[in-house]
Amino acid sequence: MSSALIFLKNTPNIPAKNFHALTRLDENRAKCQFGLKAGVFYDKVSNMTIWGNDSTTQVPDFLNAKVNGIPVKEVTKDTEWLEKEFTKKVQKRGGVLIKKCGRSSTTSTAVSIIDVIKSVITLTPNGD
Repeated sequence: MSSALIFLKNTPNIPAKNFHALTRLDENRAKCQFGLKAGVFYDKVSNMTIWGNDSTTQVPDFLNAKVNGIPVKEVTKDTEWLEKEFTKKVQKRGGVLIKKCGRSSTTSTAVSIIDVIKSVITLTPNGD
């Protein structure tokens, strides 16, 4: 059971619309991987979706993702990287940081929370 669901079930006085799972961290990690591959900053990546929860079973969906409006599969023809390396990097990025630094990245988490708040209070850009 996810943390958001545990909190939701145990705080009946807080509206359900106030709870969000923080898969935005994983979404940002996926965007960063595409950005690195394409040589652009992660904010140039759109239409990125993470299926599942924050774990190694999540599936970052590259089929609809775009870099500067161009489908990722057209930006990189490296299908093996997309289907194997990209997915594993996104799934395991948190564990890699913990192993390397001894803790998770609080900065990445903070940026993800800010990105979620921006997404909740602003309109989604056309086509994203």
